[in-house]
Amino acid sequence: RRGIKMTSQKRKKDLGQSPTGKDEAHITVPSSTNALSHRKGAALPFRVAGMLVLAYLAALCGVFYVSFNKIREIGGEDIKIPRSLEDLQHLNEAMVNMKHTHMTLLLVFFCSLYIIKQSLCIPGSLWLNLWAGGLFGITYGYPLVCLLTAAGASSCYLISLLIGRRLVERYFPAKLQQLHTFIHSRSTPSSQGSSSLWMTLVFLRVVPFTPNWFLNLTAPILDVPFHYFWSSCLVGLAAYNFIGVQAGTVIGDIRSPEDILTTQNLLKLCGIAGVCLA
Repeated sequence: RRGIKMTSQKRKKDLGQSPTGKDEAHITVPSSTNALSHRKGAALPFRVAGMLVLAYLAALCGVFYVSFNKIREIGGEDIKIPRSLEDLQHLNEAMVNMKHTHMTLLLVFFCSLYIIKQSLCIPGSLWLNLWAGGLFGITYGYPLVCLLTAAGASSCYLISLLIGRRLVERYFPAKLQQLHTFIHSRSTPSSQGSSSLWMTLVFLRVVPFTPNWFLNLTAPILDVPFHYFWSSCLVGLAAYNFIGVQAGTVIGDIRSPEDILTTQNLLKLCGIAGVCLA
């Protein structure tokens, strides 16, 4: 009898229940990276996949370096990567005439710079959204920025999936656990669990106070499916990107970031985020 009782308790434990029959809430961060490296039937070994990601980044940096140097040869040596509003306005003025004769070069430079910033969690995407509005206008700049945002975030996702787990767990253990608890508390294990997970991810993107770089790093560690991650990034950041690109069309009239992220715009973003959780 004792052996039968121990076997029954073990089965209940495997099913996520306590020996008394009640569910237990175990919050543990899944080891998706380790699972990837030991997954049977994987198309590429773990180390080869990591080398491909590094090669992709190296190629992207090479494209950026060549295009940037070419732009400086054409527009002048004083052209630099924008780190402030003043740098951005100066860069936009220098590109006004160049975009009519070297649009392809500017497009390659802009896309490579945007994806590199997103992939390596380098701040400054707001300035690039503004520049997209001033350089390409809303018609072309807005869809371009949305696609680049999703592409850069996806690159960061893959990098974190392969080599980012130890860094995140070492330097952000508390924030990682908080995000894990929030996502899984909102994602019910019902037939609508997938939908609620996606809406939760969209909410985290829309709300203006959530650091997107941290979501990009932690999503693969929390076993967020890639298609949920990519699509929620594309949809969730659409409103934020639109605000930046729209403001960039009158970039010369902007005096500070407060002119972009006004109280009215922040309230709009919070309202959209509230709808996502409703």
